[in-house]
Parts: sequence; C-alpha cells; structure tokens
Amino acid sequence: KEVHNIPAMKVNLLFQYKRPQFITMASGAEWHLWNQKYFRYHLYAEQHALLSHIEVKFGSDAIVFYAAPAVEDVSDLVKLKKKNVIIDNTNFRRASELNGHRRNTYIKAGTYSQACSEPQRLDNFHFLELIEGIKPSTQRENGQFLVEFAKRISGSMREAQNVGYLRTAFVDRMS
Repeated sequence: KEVHNIPAMKVNLLFQYKRPQFITMASGAEWHLWNQKYFRYHLYAEQHALLSHIEVKFGSDAIVFYAAPAVEDVSDLVKLKKKNVIIDNTNFRRASELNGHRRNTYIKAGTYSQACSEPQRLDNFHFLELIEGIKPSTQRENGQFLVEFAKRISGSMREAQNVGYLRTAFVDRMS
C-alpha cells in the first residue's frame, strides 16, 4: 500500500558511521586536549575525499555527516537502540568541518569536538534542530526527489572514479 502523507523531503542526509576508540589512558595522543577519557575516530583520506566531493557536488541539496556513537562497546549501542536514543548519544560532525584533519575526538555526545592533526575546537550543534531548520531549495514530490538524488549520486560516483586521488581509492577497492 502506498503512503501519501509523508512530509516533503527537504535535503539528502548522508552518514558515514564511525566506530570510535575509547581512550582511557593518559598516553593517548590527544589526552592533553581533554585530560580525561575520550572517544576518537580516524578519518581515511580516500573516504574523506569522496565524502567531500559529494558534499561539494550537491551543495545545499545534501549534508554529509560523520556519525560516531559515544559508547564504550556494542552492548551499550544496543541499549541505546532499545531506548530509541541513539541520535542523542551520537557525535555528529559535518564532513566539511573535518577537512585537513586526520582524527576527531570528543568526550560525549552533545559537546564540542577536537579535530586533530593541528587541534581545532568544533562547537556542538543540535542535530535534530539543524535538520528541522533546513528549508528545501525547491519543492518537489518525494518520488522525484529520490530519483534525482539517485541520478546525481550515481553521476558523482562515476565522476569520482576519474579524479586522481579518488580514482586510486576506487581502483584499490574494486580490485
């Protein structure tokens, strides 16, 4: 049965899930930024280049996020899922905020991050408020919105296969 009362889609949201390491010792490379236990995830150059490429190609029609839960182990993640509170316990960062960095660190969801190569504080934003505040660039029927997105993402992926630093990532993954 087709559903017709779904609100109009405003923007494409693309998430790159990151499973963070939980750093518990003062020997952690970024310990001096927090002076307490913290979470850290690494950015992979080829993956980040592709995410940045997509974000640039789509402009205001897509937002690309890294999403990393603030949990110490998988059982904690399952508990959050059962309570329907994963979003509230996840660190979200726009991919573009992490350009030029190799890692992102945080102590809990809902607070700022410290992106690293050269440490840079990234202030927190409320994910759901950000999404709710987006105004669609054009009014489209949801089916058309999805078809256009599929065509554009497919084109962006084909284009990325031919861009030097992105091509290497594709060749390595596909062979």
